[in-house]
Amino acid sequence: MRHMTLRASCAAFIMLAGLTAAHADTYAVLVGINDYQYFGVRDLQYSESDVALMRDTLIQHCDVPPDHIRVLLGKEATRRAIGLAIRVWLAENAGPDDRALFYFAGHGTQLQDDNGDEEDGLDESLWAWDTGILDLTWVRDDDLNRWLSAVPAREKVVILDCCHSGTGSRFLGENRVRAASVPMSEVRITSLETKLEAERAIEAEASAPASSPADMSAFTTPGAGDAVSEFSACLPHQLVVETAQYKHGALTYFLTEGLRGAADDDADGVITLGELQAYSARRIQEHGFPQEPQLYGAEAPSFALVEGPPQAMRGASDATATTPDPPAPADDSPDAWAAPEPTLQVALDANLGGPETTGGVQFARVVEAVASVQGVRVGGDAAPDIVVMATPNDGPAGGIVVRTANPLTGESGAGWEISRDSDVAACADALRPVLRAAAVRKALLAIQNVDSPRRIRQSARAGGVELTTDAAGVLLAVSVADAGAVTVSLGADGSLTLAGDGIAPSRRKAIVVTAGSAPSRLTAGAVIEPEAAWQALKAAIDELAALPTDAWGASAILAEAAARQ
Repeated sequence: MRHMTLRASCAAFIMLAGLTAAHADTYAVLVGINDYQYFGVRDLQYSESDVALMRDTLIQHCDVPPDHIRVLLGKEATRRAIGLAIRVWLAENAGPDDRALFYFAGHGTQLQDDNGDEEDGLDESLWAWDTGILDLTWVRDDDLNRWLSAVPAREKVVILDCCHSGTGSRFLGENRVRAASVPMSEVRITSLETKLEAERAIEAEASAPASSPADMSAFTTPGAGDAVSEFSACLPHQLVVETAQYKHGALTYFLTEGLRGAADDDADGVITLGELQAYSARRIQEHGFPQEPQLYGAEAPSFALVEGPPQAMRGASDATATTPDPPAPADDSPDAWAAPEPTLQVALDANLGGPETTGGVQFARVVEAVASVQGVRVGGDAAPDIVVMATPNDGPAGGIVVRTANPLTGESGAGWEISRDSDVAACADALRPVLRAAAVRKALLAIQNVDSPRRIRQSARAGGVELTTDAAGVLLAVSVADAGAVTVSLGADGSLTLAGDGIAPSRRKAIVVTAGSAPSRLTAGAVIEPEAAWQALKAAIDELAALPTDAWGASAILAEAAARQ
């Protein structure tokens, strides 16, 4: 589309008009769809719980009154209902000084551009509950522009936790990709008059008529003065994930985690889109999810979604006796920001003709060997972090091929061939460091305390990335090498510079601020060997968990961030 660009293709973009108005009200339409009407559209698991999480976050941390929120779930979320919610309810409630927010969690795809306004010839589109083979059943980017243009609010925010790449759904286990596609040859293009009739049904219920309801060319023109910015959850070629680990879409989970206070890097009580993008990108990448949030627009980085959050979300050290308690969270909210369980979950996927075959016996021996790695759990019902696959080898040597696979995308790495018993030990020796390093990196993710008021700022320096904090205590940087060894750096007076020496430049790092000294198992300057690394991090997790929530804070960084600043 010409003005509200969706070419970044996947999940979440923000439309802004003007500066934040003082005391403005927010009105929000939240849409989530798990189960779709038509056969052949892969159902999702967590879109509707994403809406619940977003609603709770808006109420508790963005000061949005409950009666300012309209929710459409499942079969309620037809194309017509979505259009009416924006074009009628939102337009009639959000005044010129207010903020209008539209949020969608579900499937996305691309359709052939029907009016020539797209450079790539494709319209990014949302799957409504009743979306089918007729093109007018989709919610196109043009539709969102047209409907939102009728909303008089000065600030318009659109967050889409879906994928528009049209690459299809590939997943293993319980993690799923929010992309659905349909062959363009099967889409039935309806006439202009038919589309206009569909729009008139929506316009008929609006108190103010559209500026030009009979002119399709006006459908892609935003309101006068609209400045458009975009917050995209991924690059065009990437996938948007909903993860069983957190039971939410990755973008929604970390976006709301950031709104809860964790994204407030400068600890000023204001959370901007720039801070949210940096935080969600950091958290998504450290988990290995295949999406990179992007933020576009001159005004977007400084636009504030939270201005002066409740003291209760800043940590116990900032709370006062006169600060009211926040509203009680929904039943599933306490787990929404819980740290991941540190044990690496490994799933098995073998197609070898049964456990009694030669290949089955060989694979069982490989599994037995890697199951002894510290921090690794093989099998079980939990969502896998890594899948170990075994398939027959079609080569002349025969035997089997063992590979690891990404459970989020289904993509597999290089394989190890086993054609004789002596190859079993070699395969196990190759797999052990891979799983050991993954186990240590997952344990590193568990060192997160998003409730802490302590924040760490990072800035690019010639020698690397400089980390600083205003809180008294210790800064601790932990780096994981390829084989799972851990290296620790320490700054004793509130600052630390991470250079290439001693810290692997492309690995994840946990930065911990404590009230006193570093956890006993993480000694400054130490290099912890792979066999002991997971135990050291697990002990540090337990030690930190025993501290008050306001005594420490954590943030994960990537050294590459310095090059982007």
